[in-house]
Amino acid sequence: MAITNLISGELRNKIGGMVGAKWKGKSYVRAYVIPKDAKTPEQVEVRASFKILNQLASRINETVLKPFQAKPVSNKSPVNVFVALNQPFMAAKSTDPLAIKIFNGALPLGTAVIAPVAAADGKVTATVTPANYGIAKATDTLIAIAYNKTKDTYNTATAARGSGTAVPIEVEIPTATGDILYIWVTAAQPKVANGPTLAFTATVTA
Repeated sequence: MAITNLISGELRNKIGGMVGAKWKGKSYVRAYVIPKDAKTPEQVEVRASFKILNQLASRINETVLKPFQAKPVSNKSPVNVFVALNQPFMAAKSTDPLAIKIFNGALPLGTAVIAPVAAADGKVTATVTPANYGIAKATDTLIAIAYNKTKDTYNTATAARGSGTAVPIEVEIPTATGDILYIWVTAAQPKVANGPTLAFTATVTA
């Protein structure tokens, strides 16, 4: 941006190839620059990815990101950390919720399956067969997040890892026949570590 010497009085808006403006109470003029197209196909795709991430982050910040992020990161909020973790999602211009990571750490998680979702039940059940090795502890928190894409609603639920072979986590969420659901399962050990993210999708049956 080219800035000429200060002028007396006040000049606003565009005059010829120059634009008048103010900075710290002083008037100046600069060269007029034609704005670049802010809606190129690539920019639109990136914004679509960011919108999906931002909406999810705002819904789960208080219930998942804040309480279960293992270690605070200097000068970054839990939402900032979540968005940074999902830079590959945005770089790929993805809109597939299955590609989103809630956490991605070294805490062993295990495997999970999602039970068929019936509209009359009003809930999603993720059954986790937890890993019990490495730094895993019975007191670790298993986390399930359900997103009804059709109705744009979210809910979360947690359960202790325990020492058993299967841990059901029921997430209550309004559903109707044909709704498309996405479910993420992860784990956290307070102030120590987070687990990877397992992602699933399901269509609600009658």
